[in-house]
Amino acid sequence: IEDRDQSAWLIDPLAFWRLVFVAVTYDKPVRTKAMTLPYIRPLIPDDYDQWRELYQCYADLYHVALTKGGADNMVALFDAGHVCSWLVAEKQDHLVGNAISNGMPSSLRGRMIGFFEDLFVVPDHRSDGTMLSLILAVQT
Repeated sequence: IEDRDQSAWLIDPLAFWRLVFVAVTYDKPVRTKAMTLPYIRPLIPDDYDQWRELYQCYADLYHVALTKGGADNMVALFDAGHVCSWLVAEKQDHLVGNAISNGMPSSLRGRMIGFFEDLFVVPDHRSDGTMLSLILAVQT
């Protein structure tokens, strides 16, 4: 990891997702289809209603009840100046996924580093390139 000075990431997030892809697709036929990649962009305040639906799907996955107050507290993360970067994947004017990364200073490296915090894509878009698009966007 020390030799990989071109990246401030502590691990290669793609390595993990490549392993997940292999584990999920092993001994299953791989089907290819024409894909339209999503538009990846930062979360903005105008996204609140769609984001709330997406966030509810995420909470349902983990069997966590969301409260309106708890979700509303997350609105602070919509601010572009926040150390937490929240990207969304948009297809046909609908949010279909999001990726969260956090920045923090590294005293040993003398610079900011990042952690890939979370990734969520709605089930209907998990095999259409949305996940990979979000992962690549976090890395840049």
